[in-house]
Amino acid sequence: MERTKGSGTDMKQLQEEIHKLQEELKQKEHTIEAFEEESKRMHHEIENLKRKFNLLSQGPYAYPSITTHHTNITGRDIQFDPETILELDLSDPKHLKFLSSLDHKMPDLGGLTLSKIPEGNEDVKTFLQTGFPSEVREFTYNYSSSQISCLDLYVEELAAVSQRVKEVLYVYGFEVSESNLVTLLAANKHKAWFGFPDCKLSLSSVPDFGGKLEGSTLKGFGLSGC
Repeated sequence: MERTKGSGTDMKQLQEEIHKLQEELKQKEHTIEAFEEESKRMHHEIENLKRKFNLLSQGPYAYPSITTHHTNITGRDIQFDPETILELDLSDPKHLKFLSSLDHKMPDLGGLTLSKIPEGNEDVKTFLQTGFPSEVREFTYNYSSSQISCLDLYVEELAAVSQRVKEVLYVYGFEVSESNLVTLLAANKHKAWFGFPDCKLSLSSVPDFGGKLEGSTLKGFGLSGC
């Protein structure tokens, strides 16, 4: 009987210990949830501060200033912000002047289209080197061109800025050599969409990518009009 009573006491103590541990666990879980919520809040605040810092670091071409600068030169009233879709028709002297007048990076944009690029234009090359935004969701190069030009002048710059284009990049109206194709396709292998619409592909055989496309996550490759 004493043994049974002792066992009952032991079981009761164990139940109390289990209950105590369960309560402690609940408290710790609540604490973890609170920490996770605080962590999310802090990450959100950090991202907001980063955006503000990036805006300030863009100097004279932060959004309000570049809006005024663009209007003064082109006469077009466009409100610049991170979602702005900007198209510059470079056959228009005012648009070309605006592009060539930039001596700092443009602020981040939702989309950027450079249309009708004059053949062999060094101002455009300079813009790609020094004025291209730190981040653009979609970039279209030489849209609506009426002539086929050699891509060699711009290929290095396009490969470099492609790292700042997040989703879509299209290059229009150029003669594309095997070397151009390999360089730019490899540089854009993680885009959602990339392509050479309305281009002339100068290929004598199947291009040799030499493993440069390994791990590609490219969803679409456009060659319409080629």
